Amino acid sequence: MEDHQDINKVFVDIALSEDRAANVGYTEGLHKGFHSGNAEAYHLGYHKGAECGAELGFYSGIAEATILLSREAKVCAAIEALKDGIANLSKVNQPDDANDDDMAIVRGKFHRLCSLLGIKNPFESDNKLAF
Repeated sequence: MEDHQDINKVFVDIALSEDRAANVGYTEGLHKGFHSGNAEAYHLGYHKGAECGAELGFYSGIAEATILLSREAKVCAAIEALKDGIANLSKVNQPDDANDDDMAIVRGKFHRLCSLLGIKNPFESDNKLAF
């Protein structure tokens, strides 16, 4: 009787071997793809974060220098709005596009400051994410 159960197990193993191999291959491929995708995403995020950091640092530097030179109320209000926008940016990644939306708001505030000062925004054409 015991031989009969063993032969059934062998037939089941043979019948399911293709499915098991496909599942193992799928799992291994998914694992490798996940890790290679994570590395690529990390590098993209790192470089994009560095670009945003440089842009925000520039905005902050212009705001700090301009506040010392200008006493005009509209300019001072625009500088304070820009500084508040920078301070209110999230320090962590958001799962949706909230960071991009917040950066667009800060860019708009800087653009307003540039308009009031009559200067060209050096980041105007460079603020799009490109792949």
